[in-house]
Amino acid sequence: MSPKPKMKLIRDLIPEDMHKRGYQPALVILSPSGRLEWLLEKLVEEAAETKSDGGSLEECADVYETLRSVVEARGMKMEDIIARADAKAAKYGRFEKGLLWTNADDDSPEAQVARISYKQERES
Repeated sequence: MSPKPKMKLIRDLIPEDMHKRGYQPALVILSPSGRLEWLLEKLVEEAAETKSDGGSLEECADVYETLRSVVEARGMKMEDIIARADAKAAKYGRFEKGLLWTNADDDSPEAQVARISYKQERES
């Protein structure tokens, strides 16, 4: 049995660079629904890379570009996404404080530390 070929969604100009280097890539042009499916996989991949490398500017830019492509593939505009995110931030806040919701019945050491830390932060 031959190994399963590795498939990866790539940026539009990558094949040109590969041709310049003398490589002939085997490419498939995806249907719109296939493109969206692969974009969602790519978003997860890029988010994982951002997490593993400490959130470099390069990886954050890849997450942003992938998200922008997902938004466009769904017929939306980034401006609308940003406006909705801003509205939600105004109503619910952002993620700046690092609040972690724990189950009230959770007596694990991590949950206890989280509750103590939050209580101390609120009191100061």
